[in-house]
Amino acid sequence: MRESISINERLQSAYAPYVAYVILPLFALANAGVVLSSEVLAGAAGPTLTWGIVVGLVAGKLLGVFGSSVPTLFINGRRHVGPYDARSLLRALTTATDTPVAEERMP
Repeated sequence: MRESISINERLQSAYAPYVAYVILPLFALANAGVVLSSEVLAGAAGPTLTWGIVVGLVAGKLLGVFGSSVPTLFINGRRHVGPYDARSLLRALTTATDTPVAEERMP
């Protein structure tokens, strides 16, 4: 199987994470004229505002993703089937009963 994939495709898939998360952002910052020196990075890491923004972005992403997906998994005690728009989720919530439905077994 490995011989059927060209060396170019193997190199692209091997280097893709490094390019996407390190090299591309560095080139974007350099082309935008942003100067990154040790003094600038040390000064940015100190203020509580910087850490507040970082924690807010990370915590906000986690709360947003899990906070919106977890309730949809437990409507009527089972996974919601159908579209995930506001109208269908509200309808599923208003028709939900207090007693959970028994889990359906997969064949």
